[in-house]
Amino acid sequence: MKQVSTRALMSFIEGEVVQRLGAEDRVAFHVLPAETCTEASLVFAPNQQDIDRALERGCAILIADQRALAHIESMDVSGARSPSIGIVNDLALCRAWILKEFFYSAPKERVIFPPFLSHETQNIHSSVQISPHATIGEDVSIGENTWVGPGCVVENGVSIGTDGILHAQVFIGHDTSIGNRVELHAGVKLGADGYAYVTQKNGQHLKIPQVGIVVIEDDVEIGANSCIDRAALETTRVGQGTKIDNLVHIAHNCQIGKNCLITAGFMTGGSSHFGDGVIAGGHVTVKDHTHIGSGVILGGFSCVTGDLTEPGLYSGYPARPIAEAFKILATQAYLPEMRKMLKKLMRQVNP
Repeated sequence: MKQVSTRALMSFIEGEVVQRLGAEDRVAFHVLPAETCTEASLVFAPNQQDIDRALERGCAILIADQRALAHIESMDVSGARSPSIGIVNDLALCRAWILKEFFYSAPKERVIFPPFLSHETQNIHSSVQISPHATIGEDVSIGENTWVGPGCVVENGVSIGTDGILHAQVFIGHDTSIGNRVELHAGVKLGADGYAYVTQKNGQHLKIPQVGIVVIEDDVEIGANSCIDRAALETTRVGQGTKIDNLVHIAHNCQIGKNCLITAGFMTGGSSHFGDGVIAGGHVTVKDHTHIGSGVILGGFSCVTGDLTEPGLYSGYPARPIAEAFKILATQAYLPEMRKMLKKLMRQVNP
């Protein structure tokens, strides 16, 4: 059973702890939100309301942001049901660290089943774990401690680094290169052909062969059922540390920078370039051959039809700086009334 004691937890995040309050040492067996926590729960409380709920229900360990210190000190946290309380500098960061260290189990130690190997020329480290019904092609390289989930297909010439996780039903097309510590969730497709056709005089569409590759750099995570197309001639690339949500489509020849955050429903046309640290909200659409500069943030449902080179927050259709987009959105509500006024003025000018 997973568990964490106050002593172990505080030692792990020692550099982030501002102050310890309450009980000396308690043990938590699970993490729950404040509204459903029990006396065996660890609770992360981002606001005063959650702190009050957690204390009322009597959680074992409470981790709160330093901005809540005055509120907690004003309360009575003594008694038999009092939790052990830690005040930290960065609650979100500590939450990620604690969950990964004490409560997250990577999909390792699964049942190993002889994979379907299409050829004997694989360079697969002895520590690699391959689950039932995975198919491994010719000239495939898989690094140390990587796990290949059930039903995965790894085609010829693929290279996968160390400590990777391929969840069930991942498809990796031929000659794709994947770095270290990459996690691909269920149904991810890397290296499918890009969408490229030329229309002939008879009206029929002739496919343009896609002969490039896909490169996924270190520490990338790609959400379930996302698709990244191979390049037409050279490379479709996802930069180091980028995190991609579910149901994302990245077309051929795109270049995604380092440490980007791309959320569900994102779609980009081919040959678009993204700088480092770009953040895209849900259902953002980006036109092909578009350049998005480093530090750009795209609000949800935005449509990018031209280059955005300056850092900042953009929104709307087409995407504009957020202040301008909000002015346009606010104005739209008055358009019916403005139309009536304009008609009235036109009748006065041209009776």
